[in-house]
Amino acid sequence: MNIRKLTSILLLFILVLFACSDRSIVTDRKEMKGNVGDTYGFTSFHLTIDTKMEKELVSVSYEEKPKRIEAEYENKEKGISSYGNKAMKKLDAIFKSLELTPDMAEEDMIKTVSKTFEINDYKMIKLSIKFVGHDAKEIQLSK
Repeated sequence: MNIRKLTSILLLFILVLFACSDRSIVTDRKEMKGNVGDTYGFTSFHLTIDTKMEKELVSVSYEEKPKRIEAEYENKEKGISSYGNKAMKKLDAIFKSLELTPDMAEEDMIKTVSKTFEINDYKMIKLSIKFVGHDAKEIQLSK
């Protein structure tokens, strides 16, 4: 009897663990074009914006892989905290207006990101982006 209980508890634990970790997976991929990175020009985008008043006022995590897309978006100023399809719906409009290119100067990237996410009074911005066919860029700028 104890082995059955232990097995049941273990299976329940594994189920809960996997269910919690999948909340950022995007299942609605209608907007995505052809190959990985074709939609936005990048396959990875991670952003954190701190202000004097609020640490991590904006936080974005986007990963695009051949069979899986993960998205998380939090904007405390706008009261947004979303994962998966809901995050992707909000990020899609932002990413389409985000005109970043791999050959852009780092300072211009930060200015563009700041303007697009409507946070001009930032204390620090951390951006990690991987453009298709290029090395990842890690940028951090403090005011």
